[in-house]
Amino acid sequence: MAAVADMPSEATLTGLHPVARMFGAMHMATRRSMRQFAEEEIVLPEGPRKGLHFSCEFMPFMGLVLDVFDSDRFWRFWGSGPVQSGKTLLFVVIPLMYHLFEMEENVIFGAPELSMAQETWVQDVLPVIERSRYADLLPRRGAGSQGGTPRLSIRFRNGATLRFMCGRGGDEKRSSYTAPVLVMTEVDRMDEVTVQSREADPLRQMENRTRSFMATGRARVYAECTMTIKTGRVHQEVVEWGTDSRLYGRCPRCKVWVSPKREDFAGWEDKEDIITAGETGRTHCPGCGVAWTEGDRSGALETAIIAHKGQQIGPRGGVTGPVPRTQTFGFRWNAIFSPLLRQQDIATTEWRADRADTDEARKWVIQHTWAEPWELDMMDLSDLTRDLILSKVTKRPRGTVPKNTQALVGFIDLGLYQCWWNMWAFWVMGEGVLGHLVDFGCIEVPHGREKRPEAILAAMRTFRDDTLEQGWQMEGAQEVVKHRLCLVDAGYQPDITQRFVRESGARRYMASVGQGSAKHENAVWKQVKKGKGRVIGNHWAMVRQPDGRNLLHMHSDHWKGEVHDGFAAPAGAAGSMTLPDADRHDLADYARQIMAEEHKQEYVPGKGLVYYWDRVNRMNHDLDCAYGAQCGADVVGVRPAPPATPAGAGGGGARSGDSYAERKASGKWTIGR
Repeated sequence: MAAVADMPSEATLTGLHPVARMFGAMHMATRRSMRQFAEEEIVLPEGPRKGLHFSCEFMPFMGLVLDVFDSDRFWRFWGSGPVQSGKTLLFVVIPLMYHLFEMEENVIFGAPELSMAQETWVQDVLPVIERSRYADLLPRRGAGSQGGTPRLSIRFRNGATLRFMCGRGGDEKRSSYTAPVLVMTEVDRMDEVTVQSREADPLRQMENRTRSFMATGRARVYAECTMTIKTGRVHQEVVEWGTDSRLYGRCPRCKVWVSPKREDFAGWEDKEDIITAGETGRTHCPGCGVAWTEGDRSGALETAIIAHKGQQIGPRGGVTGPVPRTQTFGFRWNAIFSPLLRQQDIATTEWRADRADTDEARKWVIQHTWAEPWELDMMDLSDLTRDLILSKVTKRPRGTVPKNTQALVGFIDLGLYQCWWNMWAFWVMGEGVLGHLVDFGCIEVPHGREKRPEAILAAMRTFRDDTLEQGWQMEGAQEVVKHRLCLVDAGYQPDITQRFVRESGARRYMASVGQGSAKHENAVWKQVKKGKGRVIGNHWAMVRQPDGRNLLHMHSDHWKGEVHDGFAAPAGAAGSMTLPDADRHDLADYARQIMAEEHKQEYVPGKGLVYYWDRVNRMNHDLDCAYGAQCGADVVGVRPAPPATPAGAGGGGARSGDSYAERKASGKWTIGR
């Protein structure tokens, strides 16, 4: 069935295990190269060359890559390129068919989800097989027969098996099957250890399925993915751990071998319309700076060669320099080297992204057109500093309640040895709520020889009777003001908290839990649905418990942001927060705890931009107390009147204003990392 290729040289097999030499010699004497196989067997099922045989003359760089696949210099092959450039065909379809039908070997096909592997089979692989002579090897009944979607595997009539594996789920999904060949797609979405897994990341687990074939030299791994970020797996494998191989074409003007990148594509900028941008966008030679016509570009593509990182190219195209000492051929190419894309197409894509002026649009162009990593992988969104917080200290003495106060709201954060507390005054001014810290401190929890949670309850009772129920002095008056509501953390010792609330009086005391994206928090925020015994508020929900008491669920991400925005705002502005005149060491420690968490955004493959709070200091009790008290103020009704809603307009959502709520309610809010 197969044409006979040239016999392998002794140098090719030198240094291999004896079994590998025997096996390699036997197979190399009878098999075709992957390039020969692809050009003789692959018929394209769709696209501009539909119905034609695959040809390396049309896309010369593919022939170069297929030659590397055949070289036996590497056994791991990772690739990343632009959309509509044959990435799936080159790194998935051709290797998969070659090993199944030419080599008659079992193959594992890995994807983030089983459904994705099945979809790739149906849309990309099966149509190519059906147009080849290997259609006769498809099963006639059972899994994968008659064009059906297979569940876990397909056994072909030549005896080879294609087994599907996915990155999600427990380790057992990736530990029960071995094969010499692994083909993977969308690898960056599998580069994390799942919750159900106790072993390495799914990519490593899948690759380990080929381990038993390494000694014989039969193990092969092929993987492709769109470039994501610098810390993503495909960038690491291709650029950092692999050869970081690129294409170089000979400039028709200066005759120098060059590899143009995004910065070399210009002429479309500042054009008034997309048509003009498409007409003027051109690749400029990095050597001589001359703008290439489509003819110049085609000439460069026809002369393309591959060079690894650290290598040089001579005037006649000779590549000099050592090949990187790695097992991984890492290859990336951009849209300039794809004959399926015109320079006009590249220019209009750039123009649209520039006019959209969003990170998502720019990211798409960088990753999907230029195969470069998106470098906005993490950003600290907090404008807050310790000095800025301390600049909000007023002349009002500690323990004094401002005259405008509408409600005193407290919060207690429980701990085994200490319980931290804040008492805040809140009032509405204009379109925002202003807050002032009246008092704060730490409750010592004495223990005997044994550390018992009941000691927390005893300390809380004493604090309630000696401090909370005594109240605070109103500014400029003899009046003593008591708190309207005191929230108590129920995340650490829920039974102790509920006992304290129950005996203290449910009208002015309530158990609460914070839910958000920080790693140290017990649960992520999920919007509570309306129902009996539930009150839904602005990023909080009050839920009636079986014993009749209420438990307040607080969206901590939102309220922490309100606290940071409040300290960042000018004193007296809507939403601003101020501090009392107190001991400077106490205030410095308070500011340090407010800064204990930083709000960040991070690009996560498969999720996009993810916002979360990162704890940089374990002493974050005052931040918890401050955001809990501010949420409590909203619960008791200290909030600005909602703006008038025009007839027919929808309501709800985040509050208006240049606030954390508005900045983060942009449709990109994701809970959890």
